[in-house]
Amino acid sequence: MVRTRAIIKTEKARNELFSLMPSHEIVLASWTFTQAYNIYIKGIEKALAKEQLTNSQWTALMVLFASRKTMSVSEINKFIPIESPSVSALLDRLEQRGLIKRRRSTKDRRAVNVLITGDGFELLKRIIPILARFVEAAFKTFSPQELQELCCLSKIIRDSSLAFYGFTQTKADIFLREITQTFAGH
Repeated sequence: MVRTRAIIKTEKARNELFSLMPSHEIVLASWTFTQAYNIYIKGIEKALAKEQLTNSQWTALMVLFASRKTMSVSEINKFIPIESPSVSALLDRLEQRGLIKRRRSTKDRRAVNVLITGDGFELLKRIIPILARFVEAAFKTFSPQELQELCCLSKIIRDSSLAFYGFTQTKADIFLREITQTFAGH
């Protein structure tokens, strides 16, 4: 009898939770997207681990590479989805490894500009082919039209998520444009 009440109570709690969930189609799409993203990121992280890089460090290097110029710490911070103090610590680690340099701005002594070093470029030369093979394998079955559709759908998810938290997609669009321009020329 006690066991029956516990089962009924548990079933009632389950039904309450299910009533809070979005539609079946959204749950299925969300879980599929989450699963694909998590597996994809694990593949990226595995490749980066060979060079003892984190995904955030990789992103910072790619931001600097794509920008083709020095950037301030606050400019870099716009493109990395972590808190400002963490960006400074991340840049400290990259600088300790000799992958970036920080220099005081000649125009504003309070501002610090960051640039990628020769060692940073050498690391990119080693890791980009590894990541390229992984990314190509992950997306090889897509047609050009499907890739375009995936980009559109991904932007919709990104922008809806940003809007939910009260952010705009401006920073994300700037980075996407920079990356696109960087690789379009090759």
